[in-house]
Amino acid sequence: MNIQKEVVPSPSIEKLMIKLGGDCNLKCKHCHCSIPEYKYNPDIIRWIKDCNNLRSINFNGGEPLLYLDTIKEIVSHLSFYKYMFKTVTNGTLLDMDTVDFFNDNFFNVVISFDGKESGRDNAYLPRWELARYLRSLSFSCYTSGSLSVKDIQKDVDTLIKDYHLRNVCNDGSICANFIHEIENADVARTQEDVEKYLSSMQETIEEQLQYYLKDDYFIDKFTLNRSLQKWYFPKTSTYGVSCACSKVVTLTLDGRFLGCPYTNEYYGDIYTGFDVEKLEKQVPDKCKHCKIFNVCRNTCFKNTTNHECIIAKRMYAFFKNLEKKYSVDFNALFEKEYV
Repeated sequence: MNIQKEVVPSPSIEKLMIKLGGDCNLKCKHCHCSIPEYKYNPDIIRWIKDCNNLRSINFNGGEPLLYLDTIKEIVSHLSFYKYMFKTVTNGTLLDMDTVDFFNDNFFNVVISFDGKESGRDNAYLPRWELARYLRSLSFSCYTSGSLSVKDIQKDVDTLIKDYHLRNVCNDGSICANFIHEIENADVARTQEDVEKYLSSMQETIEEQLQYYLKDDYFIDKFTLNRSLQKWYFPKTSTYGVSCACSKVVTLTLDGRFLGCPYTNEYYGDIYTGFDVEKLEKQVPDKCKHCKIFNVCRNTCFKNTTNHECIIAKRMYAFFKNLEKKYSVDFNALFEKEYV
């Protein structure tokens, strides 16, 4: 007789990232994904179903399409009426069967694209001619400052036009992230990169705000809104950091919890629960005593530099100055219920 082990649900969890593994068909030098592989544990399905507030499930690699059979197995036990499914892929392995599966299960498919001149491995290109058939398509973009937000946006706009990508969410607007500088990523960014990134983001944000305040409601304000979520509005989680908190968790296929989706340090499992005490010990004291900690929530607590810390502080001050300069209240302009 098989006796099932008890699982310990996390009732406050709203967003879940399922870490499929680290295998990928590309070798982009700045990639911050970790390498390990995990054996599928079917008990994660019971744990997911017991998390009553869970609504969003993101399948994450490596390259998720290398784990498509596992994604299909998990989705077969869940309902898209209850959960919003999402995956971030390099898009090179798309085929029509995969497109049909994503469409049938109402996936939001996010293709990583850092601009034509990003320096990433261009041996393969995303299959944009098939991406046009997806029900929902978005872009995930990173930059170290060498490419401006506007440069990447122009490249995205060209893709949308050339491949007739009429299925793109937010009209293809992007909010480029600064590349995470963690141990397994081959990056060497400088303060100059930080300054270029800040200049590029701030220029785009202020331009969008100006149009918005002119009652031009058709102008894109995606970068402005997402940036406010990241660097200005307080987070509503009760503990933890940006990527692991009372409302957001990364779960490996074998049923363990990651504090950072891109490293190999574990914080409990589905049978013992998330180890809040261990996670809290990882948060530096300087962060806990920082006046904007509840805003940035230690943006990337596995960073090997303080670049993202600098960016968070400068962006927060930038938004404070914008409120004074334009006599606006961002809390009144945008909803702020973000984790």
